[in-house]
Amino acid sequence: GQFAVTGGAARSDGSGAVPRGEARLWRVAPDDPLLGKPLSPVMEHPQPVGCLAVSPSGQTILTGGREGHARLWSMASFQLLATLPGYGPF
Repeated sequence: GQFAVTGGAARSDGSGAVPRGEARLWRVAPDDPLLGKPLSPVMEHPQPVGCLAVSPSGQTILTGGREGHARLWSMASFQLLATLPGYGPF
């Protein structure tokens, strides 16, 4: 499928910065009836998220935060599978 990624350290309601990072996948396929809607819940880090990658199998997501940790997420459930310290900052 087609999706876009957002990340950063701003509140989703626009009310200012927060001291943690967030990443989220969004639906962007033109023929998707849910175009523009979130595909995932927020995937959180203690600091801003600097990168995100989807595995070739499409089963996992890896995010990297400025705190130096990589986090592995399930694409099916968006549950955190593992935190891998010492790989950044990203």
